[in-house]
Amino acid sequence: MITRFHWLTVIFIAVWAVPALAHDLVIFLDPGGSDAFDGLSEQKPVASLQEAIRIAELVADKDVSRVRIAVASGEYKGQAAKARGNITGLEISVTAADPNRPRPRFNGDRHGGTWLDVRSATGKRTNYWISGLEITNYETAINLAGDRNHVERSNGGTEIRNNVFANIGQIARAGAAPSTAVVRLVNSDDNVIASNHFIHIVNLKGCALLHSIYVAHDSTGNVIEDNVFEDSCGDAIRFRDRSHSNIVKGNTFIDAWATAPVSDWYCDSERREDCTKTTPECPSMNNVLDGNTVVARNLKPAPSFLTFGNDIHSNCSRYPNDTRFAIK
Repeated sequence: MITRFHWLTVIFIAVWAVPALAHDLVIFLDPGGSDAFDGLSEQKPVASLQEAIRIAELVADKDVSRVRIAVASGEYKGQAAKARGNITGLEISVTAADPNRPRPRFNGDRHGGTWLDVRSATGKRTNYWISGLEITNYETAINLAGDRNHVERSNGGTEIRNNVFANIGQIARAGAAPSTAVVRLVNSDDNVIASNHFIHIVNLKGCALLHSIYVAHDSTGNVIEDNVFEDSCGDAIRFRDRSHSNIVKGNTFIDAWATAPVSDWYCDSERREDCTKTTPECPSMNNVLDGNTVVARNLKPAPSFLTFGNDIHSNCSRYPNDTRFAIK
C-alpha cells in the first residue's frame, strides 16, 4: 500500500527530475546604481557598463540561454568598457530596458576614447547584441577586433541594431588624434549592422580618414543594411584588405562621403613604404551594393562606390569569378 507520505515522496522526486527551463539572465544597469551591487534586480542595479559586462562574461549556468544587460533610461557619462565575449558562448545583449522611454545615452563627456572595445581572436563568435542606445562624444563607438595578421584568429556574430551614433570622431575630446571609425571591424565576420543612424561624424583634421563603418583585414560575410549616414566627412563605409563578400543594402547616405559613400582601399606594399601589416594587403572582392540611396545636399554628388589601388597585384591571389564589387 502506498501511504500519503510515499505519494508525496513520489511527487517530489518527479518534480525534482524535471529539467529547469532555459531562461534569460538579466543584469540591471542604471545611472543611479552602484557597482557594489550584484545587478541582478531592479532594486540593486550596477552603475557602469564595465561591471555589467564583467558579470555577463562570467555566467556559466547551463540553464541560462542569454544574458541581457537591461540599460535604464538616463545619461551615463564618461564610461568606456572592454569585452571579449562570454566564456561559454552565450549571447550578451546590451539593450534599452524600456523601448518606450528615451534612449539610454552614453556620453563620452570630453573623455573620448572607445565606448565598447570587444577584443577576441579565438576564431569564435562573440555574440554581442547592441540595441536601442545613443552613443555620443566618443572618438570611436565600437571596436570588434580580431587578429589582423592571422585570418583564423577572427571574431564575429555581433548585431548592432537601432542605435544612434552622434558627434563621433576627433571632435569628442580636445587634443585627440584623428579617429578612423565609428564602428570598426578587424578580422570580424558575419556581423549585422542595421537600422542605425550615424550623424555628425567628424575629425577636425584628416577627416577623410574617418569612416562610420570600417570593414578591414579579412572581415567577411557582414551585412550593413537600412542605416542612415548623415553629415560625415569621410567615406561612410570603407572596405580594406581582403574583406570579401559583404552586403551593403538599403542604406541612405546624406552628405556622408569624402570621395564616395562606399569605398575600398588597401595598403599596397608594392607602391608604398609605410604599410605595417606583416603580410601584403590586397583588394576586397565580391562586395555587393543593393538598393542604396545617395542624397547630396551640401556636398557635390558622388559615385556610390569608388576603389583605390589596382584590382590586383603580384602578392594577391584572384579567382576567375572575383569582382571588386557589384551594384544591384
